[in-house]
Amino acid sequence: MASPHPTGQTFLYWLAIAGLLALGGGLFVHLGLLALFLEQDAS
Repeated sequence: MASPHPTGQTFLYWLAIAGLLALGGGLFVHLGLLALFLEQDAS
């Protein structure tokens, strides 16, 4: 696993994780707001 740029690979690794977390968080918030809107619309 000898790599000339381990810091670069680590940066890309954390960048990918951050991207997935941001995508998941955005989807979670979007679904939460949608559910809240539907609940308010139903009442």
